[in-house]
Order: sequence, then structure tokens, then C-alpha cells
Amino acid sequence: MTISNCGDSGILAEFSLEFTELAWKKTLYLSSCLKRVALPGILSIIPAYASVFVQYNCLQISGTQLKVLMEEMMNHFEESEDLFTDTQLFRVPVLFNEEAGKDLTLVAEELGITQEQVVALFCSKKYTVICIASPAGVPLLDSPPFSKKVSRLKTPRTHVPSGSIALSANQANVYTLDSPGGWKIIGRTPISFIDLTQMPPIPYKPGDSIEFFPVSEEDYEKYKGKSMEEMKVNGA
Repeated sequence: MTISNCGDSGILAEFSLEFTELAWKKTLYLSSCLKRVALPGILSIIPAYASVFVQYNCLQISGTQLKVLMEEMMNHFEESEDLFTDTQLFRVPVLFNEEAGKDLTLVAEELGITQEQVVALFCSKKYTVICIASPAGVPLLDSPPFSKKVSRLKTPRTHVPSGSIALSANQANVYTLDSPGGWKIIGRTPISFIDLTQMPPIPYKPGDSIEFFPVSEEDYEKYKGKSMEEMKVNGA
């Protein structure tokens, strides 16, 4: 673990320069430990792929104190420890057609398979939420079961509709709000992923799973207005 100061109110703990499952597990472990102790002065804890950023009030706690605390926490990390005892599963409906999946044809051509095969492969696994990204509650997911990576758009769009299911490299994500974006879109879900009237505004977290299933245009309309919380599979 490498720890770096980020100004006088931030500290970054890095476990790897690239994503590995071990580095990710260490990231989640450190993040959960810091959240449990709930020290005065810690303002936010942000886990990513292989690092944790901590924002703090330097008048209440110092970077040196945080570094010592982090190192002590990681001394107790065990790779075999089960960090996912309270994980959740969400099943999300997706409409796959030319309008909802503007780049579905491009993705199929790039992978050398049919559009139907893209959809079938994409929906054939449960995706793990690796981390939560911007602009608001975007679930960055692990790799779809394709034979190769999917390239980004050469020119990003200035507007991507919320609910868009998108691919880039060996990752998938869901655009939770209307926003710009350069990932290739293969479908769209009518489910609302965030609810700003709730706390937390998203019901999923790193380590949870999301499973996608295809629906018709008629069924897509029936799911409109439903929340991600309603897509939770009880007993999963």
C-alpha cells in the first residue's frame, strides 16, 4: 500500500496501478474499516478500483494520524476473508433495439457476432459493482463475457439518455442521469437508479450484483417509474 497526501485535507491509499481482484478487495476492506470507526474529522471515504481517497478536516485529524490508522487496519487484512456477506442482487430490464441501443450494430460488427448474440452474451452473467462513479451513482461493472474489448466512441456524445447501458474496453456501466459520454450504448433500462429523496440515494454498493434481462417495447413501458430498490431480489 502506498499512501500519498493530496493537499492538506486529502489522503490517497493505493494498492495497485491497475485493477486486480486482490487490490479491489483491499480497497473495499480499508474503506469498510474506515467507515466503521467513524472518526471525527473524516468527511468522506471514496473507494475506487484499487485505491481509497479520504477527505478530512485537518483541524480535527491529521494526515499522519490517518496514515498510521490505515496501516494498522491493513495489518489485519486477510485475503481469504469474506467481504461480501451482505451483498444484494438486482435484476434490471433492458430494451435492446436500434433506438435504445444506438451502438448495438457497431458493437456486433466489432465483436464479429450478431446483435442477438451480443444481447444473449451480455445478459448471460451477473455483473459485480466494482465502484460507484460520477456524475451520480453510476455503477461501474466488471467485464462482459465477450471475446475482446469494446472500443470507445471516437467522438463522445454530448448527450446520453439516463438508463443507457454502455460498454467500453472490458467494462459495462449504466448512465444514471442524462449526461455526456463516450461509451458505446447497446440498450436502455426504464428503471430509475437514483432517488435523491432517499438516503443513501442509491440502494447498491460495491460488491453487489446486477443481472440484466431483455424486454419488449411493451414491457419497457410497464417498468417505467419503477426504482432500483424495487428490482432487488429478496433472498439472493
